Amino acid sequence: MEEKQLNQKKFNLSKLDIAGIILVLVFLPIIIINSIIVIKGMVNPEKVPTICGYGPLLVISDSMDLEYGDPGAFNKNDLIIIKEIDVNDLKENDIITYIGKDKKFVTHRIKRFEEIDGVTVIRTKGDFSVSEDEPVYFDQVQGIYVTRIPGMGKLVDFIQKPVGVIILLGIPILIYLAIDFFLKSKDKEKVDAKNAELEAEIARLKAEQAAKEEQSSSNN
Repeated sequence: MEEKQLNQKKFNLSKLDIAGIILVLVFLPIIIINSIIVIKGMVNPEKVPTICGYGPLLVISDSMDLEYGDPGAFNKNDLIIIKEIDVNDLKENDIITYIGKDKKFVTHRIKRFEEIDGVTVIRTKGDFSVSEDEPVYFDQVQGIYVTRIPGMGKLVDFIQKPVGVIILLGIPILIYLAIDFFLKSKDKEKVDAKNAELEAEIARLKAEQAAKEEQSSSNN
């Protein structure tokens, strides 16, 4: 019975312990994923860094902007997610990301396929671009557009920079310290309240004792 009680006490987590575990569960995956993306991007800058076949990109132009009307797909400063795909499965109207001759990533819609010197190429165009892009060869394709996270592009771009990584690492530490300070302040308030109650009780008992002594003296 005593051993069971000791085991129960051993695994009794404090509020600060629970807060720390939650912070780790929330921030650790973000830090790991961000680190993998940063490292992959540095090692191979000519390929979109992916995790499990999916990769993030920041939209820096409005050639596919939703605000301009139909069809539209995403807005400038959105974070978009692309997925690696077998280029043979691509079809007209798919939105793909490819690396251009200037080594920049472009995400535009497939208009058609055509032959150039016996080689099949992809003709793409931004929904609101004036003209079509240069022919895209299959080995330039990085992936197919999956979805967007509105307005998150700049934030994700920031946390992939050195100062952003430092801040990302610092946030959970600051939150943990803030929670620790808050809990200690609450504990101190409780202790102070208990001490005040104890002092008030002692003062009351002393007053009662003094009154009894005074009454006893009067009777004598």
